[in-house]
Amino acid sequence: MKKFAIEIKWAVLITLAIIASAIVEKEMGLYEKPDFSYYVLSTLCFAPIGLLCYVLFYREKKKTYFNGQMTWRQGFFAGMMLTAIIAVLVPIQKNAIHRVIAPELFENTIAQMTANGKRTKAEAEELMNLSSSIYNGIQLVLSSGVVASAALSMLFRTKTK
Repeated sequence: MKKFAIEIKWAVLITLAIIASAIVEKEMGLYEKPDFSYYVLSTLCFAPIGLLCYVLFYREKKKTYFNGQMTWRQGFFAGMMLTAIIAVLVPIQKNAIHRVIAPELFENTIAQMTANGKRTKAEAEELMNLSSSIYNGIQLVLSSGVVASAALSMLFRTKTK
């Protein structure tokens, strides 16, 4: 467990940052009339914060755990462990967002999707629910985590002369 203490710490911090960003989005009124652009903008606005967290994680992991000497493989494995732990925390994060912070989000999104006539209520409800949100969240974490881990491992690896 101690071997992955840094990954666990940063996974919890990233999860809390995602929940905090949901609170900010709700306070800004973005959940009142959400549409497709909301979901794209929400993801894009959090991306720099998530990337910064990954950079800070890599700095700490290289300095503290690897004593300043880290190969690409070690960095990639560490990043994938961080990504896996974040993915495990997605159901907790989504439950906090959709049950506590913004229980109205699915309802409002379904109303917006059916208002323009492009989807029936049944189709919209099939797309906008907690299970779907958790599934999509895990997919997003895993796909972006692999890319970030590969790229940041290249940047943070110890260069040989």
